[in-house]
Amino acid sequence: SCAKALAAIALNYSEETFPTVGLQSLQTALKDPDPVVKISTVGALGTIGPPAFEALVAALDIDDIALQVTVLQALGSLGDERAMEVLSAAAENQEADPYIRESAASSISRLEQIINFGSTRKASPE
Repeated sequence: SCAKALAAIALNYSEETFPTVGLQSLQTALKDPDPVVKISTVGALGTIGPPAFEALVAALDIDDIALQVTVLQALGSLGDERAMEVLSAAAENQEADPYIRESAASSISRLEQIINFGSTRKASPE
């Protein structure tokens, strides 16, 4: 599918600036009924960097634990300080699945490392 192709481009050419239309296409792909497309899309969004923050946060509303865990991991690798609040809320949500809480806590540690020690990822300008 087109979403898989965009995901592959974002993953394989992460040093390139990702066009806005591509980001919009990935946001649309999050609505695809195929769970593989959704997870691939989240992986691609995670490589785009801070411009993908809002799309990743919106994907947390999709009722799919595997997808939510993938989103939390992507947020933890994003290098965007805004993700800390989202991850903290997920880690502290006692109504959430324990796997979600554990994944959020692990992602907080990863995000702290990236923020404190820098990232090898080249941030994409908006």
